[in-house]
Amino acid sequence: MNFFQQLSIGWTNGWWFSALFMLVNMSMLIYYPKHFKIRVLKRPDYTNFLQKICSIVSFFLFQGCIWYSILIPITLNSSFYIGVVLFAISMVGYITAMLNYATTPPNEPVTKGIYRITRNPQQLMSILLWIGVGIALGSGFIIIACILQLILSYPGFIAQEQTCLAQYGESYREYLSKTKRYF
Repeated sequence: MNFFQQLSIGWTNGWWFSALFMLVNMSMLIYYPKHFKIRVLKRPDYTNFLQKICSIVSFFLFQGCIWYSILIPITLNSSFYIGVVLFAISMVGYITAMLNYATTPPNEPVTKGIYRITRNPQQLMSILLWIGVGIALGSGFIIIACILQLILSYPGFIAQEQTCLAQYGESYREYLSKTKRYF
């Protein structure tokens, strides 16, 4: 495992992970109705500077992982296969979270499926997914960026919860009391 790898452009690079992740996201945005697109792309109402800054830094870390992985050559070893398994499991969780989100009416909070286990499954699954990419590609940079992103996501999680409380009221408050933020 290296912090930074020698970068190159090639067919056998980590761009396959980024392409699959983008394909899943674009397919969801194309297939599901307009209310899904609006809800999934809407930013929460940030109430303080820390939430805004953490959200911006987290966004750039996430984008950095996507773009950086494109240039890392794949090396077939045990770490690669472990990372691919984590990527695949997390991708299934991510798709499940997106489907739960997309099939919930816009006037109701999302509380079904994987949302019964965690209040932030899309974010958590995408972070685990990219940690899997970091393991598969042997990139300490991607793994550390994902861990930092998880830490920096906390103020955004709080902002999302405040936005949902304002929008859904008591039904969301009941959901908060039953479901953990993480796992």
